[in-house]
Amino acid sequence: SSGINAEYGEDMKANLRNSISIVCNFLDLPELDESSMSQLEAHLSFKNFKETPSLNKQKLVKLCDDIGYSNQDEGAVFVRKGIVGDWVNYFSDDMVQKFIEKDEELSERIDRFLK
Repeated sequence: SSGINAEYGEDMKANLRNSISIVCNFLDLPELDESSMSQLEAHLSFKNFKETPSLNKQKLVKLCDDIGYSNQDEGAVFVRKGIVGDWVNYFSDDMVQKFIEKDEELSERIDRFLK
């Protein structure tokens, strides 16, 4: 094991319970009982994530709105809709290309680090 576990938002959205089990297993934690699993699942839900001030960066979002650094008519949001793949409605072709290039660069750096 490399000591690194990557959980993707798409996977968590599709099956949060399974993602929780994977992380618990990765951390060598005991299997959760049904009550604990349900409680953690509710805590980690997108709805709860979006409504938790320490996670949704509302102070940063307000600052961005105040200084006019928002490309959204309705104002900036840090946590948007929780819809997998919705980014295509916001990223220009240039932004997608820059993201792909940066992702490839970072992936190569991580691969070198893990070897």
